Amino acid sequence: MEVSLKQIQHAEIVTISGIELSAREEDFAGGSMTAIAGRLKARPNSEDCLPFLIMADCKIAGFLMLRKGQALPDWAAPDAVSLHNFRISGNMQGRGCGTTAVVRAARWIATHWPQASKLMLSVNVDNFAARGFYLRCGFQETTESHNGRLGVEHIMSCRVSDLMRESL
Repeated sequence: MEVSLKQIQHAEIVTISGIELSAREEDFAGGSMTAIAGRLKARPNSEDCLPFLIMADCKIAGFLMLRKGQALPDWAAPDAVSLHNFRISGNMQGRGCGTTAVVRAARWIATHWPQASKLMLSVNVDNFAARGFYLRCGFQETTESHNGRLGVEHIMSCRVSDLMRESL
């Protein structure tokens, strides 16, 4: 399966369809695409937020957002990029699409934002599947947590160079 990232415009987020998630998965991934677009539109530093479609064999398989600079959340290190709203459609889960998307994101960061040394994210303490996925990709839990939209979230981090390995 050929997996790639396609950068999109902020206005295109509300038009994304075909990503099938359970209601709980959608909540953990930041809510509906309409809600994500609304929050992004309200952000003062939205130019530092880049949305991407995850494409698998030329079909939409998922979505992710990368943030840098002024758009970084308070819990992220200044030399990091943060990962948000990551989601893979249910029919594509378990097929390597998510893992490859993380590798592609790391390569994109290394090329376009080389000053960023790590990729950071937060994951809800009740989102065991996502936590396990991120650990398998090479992320490590930090000792920090914060209160997110749905409760306590653990902060995870990984060096960009470690994520670029093809054999995650």
